[in-house]
Amino acid sequence: MSKKSSPIPIYYNRCADDLRAAGPAAMLVAAYLQYSSNSIGFFLLKFEAVSRAVGLASDEIKAVLLVLEKIGFLRFDPGTQIVWIIDHAVETLGYLRPTNKAAISEATAEFAAIPEACLMRADFLWSYAVMLRLQLPSAAYPSDVNLDSEDQNRPDFPPKLARV
Repeated sequence: MSKKSSPIPIYYNRCADDLRAAGPAAMLVAAYLQYSSNSIGFFLLKFEAVSRAVGLASDEIKAVLLVLEKIGFLRFDPGTQIVWIIDHAVETLGYLRPTNKAAISEATAEFAAIPEACLMRADFLWSYAVMLRLQLPSAAYPSDVNLDSEDQNRPDFPPKLARV
Protein backbone atom coordinates (compact mmCIF):
# COMPACT_ATOMS: atom_id res chain seq x y z
CA MET A 1 0.00 0.00 0.00
CA SER A 2 1.17 3.50 -0.69
CA LYS A 3 2.24 5.35 2.43
CA LYS A 4 0.03 8.26 1.33
CA SER A 5 -2.99 6.02 0.92
CA SER A 6 -5.36 5.81 3.85
CA PRO A 7 -8.27 3.68 2.78
CA ILE A 8 -11.72 4.37 4.10
CA PRO A 9 -12.86 1.56 6.40
CA ILE A 10 -14.72 -1.13 4.53
CA TYR A 11 -17.96 -0.49 6.42
CA TYR A 12 -18.11 3.03 4.94
CA ASN A 13 -17.69 1.78 1.39
CA ARG A 14 -20.57 2.46 -1.00
CA CYS A 15 -20.99 -1.33 -1.32
CA ALA A 16 -20.95 -1.97 2.45
CA ASP A 17 -24.45 -3.45 2.65
CA ASP A 18 -23.76 -5.77 -0.29
CA LEU A 19 -20.41 -6.76 1.22
CA ARG A 20 -22.10 -7.67 4.51
CA ALA A 21 -24.71 -9.70 2.63
CA ALA A 22 -21.98 -11.50 0.65
CA GLY A 23 -20.56 -12.91 3.87
CA PRO A 24 -17.40 -12.84 5.93
CA ALA A 25 -15.08 -14.16 3.21
CA ALA A 26 -16.09 -11.34 0.85
CA MET A 27 -15.67 -8.76 3.62
CA LEU A 28 -12.27 -10.16 4.54
CA VAL A 29 -10.92 -10.24 0.98
CA ALA A 30 -12.37 -6.78 0.21
CA ALA A 31 -10.81 -5.31 3.36
CA TYR A 32 -7.46 -6.93 2.57
CA LEU A 33 -7.48 -5.68 -1.03
CA GLN A 34 -8.48 -2.19 -0.01
CA TYR A 35 -5.79 -2.02 2.64
CA SER A 36 -3.02 -3.55 0.50
CA SER A 37 -3.86 -1.55 -2.63
CA ASN A 38 -1.68 1.13 -4.15
CA SER A 39 -2.99 4.70 -4.09
CA ILE A 40 -5.06 4.37 -7.28
CA GLY A 41 -6.60 0.97 -6.51
CA PHE A 42 -5.41 -0.54 -9.79
CA PHE A 43 -2.77 -3.22 -9.29
CA LEU A 44 -1.50 -6.74 -9.90
CA LEU A 45 -3.17 -9.25 -7.59
CA LYS A 46 -0.77 -11.68 -5.95
CA PHE A 47 -2.92 -14.69 -5.07
CA GLU A 48 -0.24 -16.21 -2.82
CA ALA A 49 -0.08 -13.07 -0.67
CA VAL A 50 -3.87 -12.83 -0.40
CA SER A 51 -4.10 -16.52 0.39
CA ARG A 52 -1.52 -16.26 3.18
CA ALA A 53 -3.10 -13.13 4.63
CA VAL A 54 -6.74 -14.22 4.68
CA GLY A 55 -6.40 -18.00 4.95
CA LEU A 56 -8.31 -18.89 1.79
CA ALA A 57 -7.23 -21.08 -1.11
CA SER A 58 -6.76 -19.53 -4.56
CA ASP A 59 -9.99 -21.10 -5.83
CA GLU A 60 -11.90 -19.59 -2.92
CA ILE A 61 -10.33 -16.19 -3.60
CA LYS A 62 -11.33 -16.41 -7.27
CA ALA A 63 -14.91 -17.19 -6.24
CA VAL A 64 -14.90 -14.22 -3.84
CA LEU A 65 -13.53 -11.96 -6.60
CA LEU A 66 -16.51 -12.91 -8.78
CA VAL A 67 -18.86 -11.94 -5.95
CA LEU A 68 -17.01 -8.66 -5.36
CA GLU A 69 -17.18 -7.91 -9.07
CA LYS A 70 -20.89 -8.70 -9.19
CA ILE A 71 -21.68 -6.26 -6.37
CA GLY A 72 -19.56 -3.52 -7.97
CA PHE A 73 -16.74 -3.35 -5.43
CA LEU A 74 -14.04 -4.16 -7.97
CA ARG A 75 -13.27 -5.34 -11.46
CA PHE A 76 -10.86 -8.18 -12.15
CA ASP A 77 -9.05 -9.10 -15.34
CA PRO A 78 -8.17 -12.81 -15.04
CA GLY A 79 -5.86 -12.66 -18.07
CA THR A 80 -3.48 -10.17 -16.48
CA GLN A 81 -4.59 -10.70 -12.85
CA ILE A 82 -5.14 -6.99 -12.44
CA VAL A 83 -7.64 -5.72 -9.86
CA TRP A 84 -9.35 -2.34 -10.04
CA ILE A 85 -11.06 -1.34 -6.80
CA ILE A 86 -13.81 0.96 -8.01
CA ASP A 87 -13.57 4.51 -6.59
CA HIS A 88 -10.45 3.73 -4.53
CA ALA A 89 -8.58 6.53 -6.28
CA VAL A 90 -11.41 8.94 -5.49
CA GLU A 91 -11.46 7.90 -1.83
CA THR A 92 -7.71 8.02 -1.27
CA LEU A 93 -6.49 10.79 -3.59
CA GLY A 94 -9.49 12.79 -4.73
CA TYR A 95 -8.93 15.45 -7.38
CA LEU A 96 -5.22 16.20 -7.41
CA ARG A 97 -4.11 19.81 -7.55
CA PRO A 98 -1.48 20.73 -10.13
CA THR A 99 0.90 21.65 -7.31
CA ASN A 100 0.76 18.14 -5.83
CA LYS A 101 3.61 16.89 -8.03
CA ALA A 102 4.53 13.94 -5.79
CA ALA A 103 1.01 12.44 -5.80
CA ILE A 104 0.66 13.05 -9.56
CA SER A 105 3.98 11.29 -10.20
CA GLU A 106 3.02 8.39 -7.93
CA ALA A 107 -0.40 7.93 -9.59
CA THR A 108 1.17 8.15 -13.06
CA ALA A 109 3.83 5.57 -12.18
CA GLU A 110 1.22 3.21 -10.72
CA PHE A 111 -0.93 3.49 -13.83
CA ALA A 112 2.07 3.08 -16.15
CA ALA A 113 2.90 -0.22 -14.39
CA ILE A 114 -0.38 -1.74 -15.62
CA PRO A 115 0.24 -3.92 -18.71
CA GLU A 116 -1.19 -2.70 -22.01
CA ALA A 117 -2.89 -6.09 -22.33
CA CYS A 118 -5.16 -5.34 -19.36
CA LEU A 119 -8.69 -4.96 -20.69
CA MET A 120 -9.66 -2.43 -17.99
CA ARG A 121 -6.78 -0.04 -18.64
CA ALA A 122 -8.70 2.20 -21.06
CA ASP A 123 -11.76 2.28 -18.79
CA PHE A 124 -9.61 3.34 -15.84
CA LEU A 125 -7.98 6.00 -17.97
CA TRP A 126 -11.34 7.35 -19.14
CA SER A 127 -12.55 7.46 -15.55
CA TYR A 128 -9.58 8.99 -13.74
CA ALA A 129 -6.97 10.57 -16.06
CA VAL A 130 -8.17 14.13 -15.51
CA MET A 131 -8.87 13.74 -11.81
CA LEU A 132 -5.42 12.24 -11.16
CA ARG A 133 -3.70 14.49 -13.72
CA LEU A 134 -1.95 11.45 -15.18
CA GLN A 135 1.11 12.50 -17.13
CA LEU A 136 1.03 10.16 -20.10
CA PRO A 137 2.03 10.51 -23.74
CA SER A 138 -1.00 11.20 -25.93
CA ALA A 139 -0.58 7.78 -27.56
CA ALA A 140 -1.48 6.18 -24.21
CA TYR A 141 -4.97 7.65 -24.26
CA PRO A 142 -7.84 5.60 -25.70
CA SER A 143 -8.60 6.18 -29.34
CA ASP A 144 -11.62 8.16 -30.44
CA VAL A 145 -12.71 5.62 -33.04
CA ASN A 146 -15.70 4.43 -31.03
CA LEU A 147 -17.02 7.91 -30.31
CA ASP A 148 -19.69 9.58 -32.36
CA SER A 149 -19.19 13.10 -33.65
CA GLU A 150 -20.81 14.67 -30.58
CA ASP A 151 -18.60 12.69 -28.13
CA GLN A 152 -21.77 11.46 -26.44
CA ASN A 153 -20.44 8.02 -25.55
CA ARG A 154 -18.10 9.42 -22.88
CA PRO A 155 -19.77 12.56 -21.52
CA ASP A 156 -17.83 12.45 -18.25
CA PHE A 157 -14.45 12.46 -19.99
CA PRO A 158 -14.40 13.72 -23.56
CA PRO A 159 -11.22 12.90 -25.49
CA LYS A 160 -10.47 16.57 -26.13
CA LEU A 161 -9.86 17.03 -22.39
CA ALA A 162 -7.64 13.97 -22.21
CA ARG A 163 -5.00 15.47 -24.42
CA VAL A 164 -4.75 18.85 -22.75
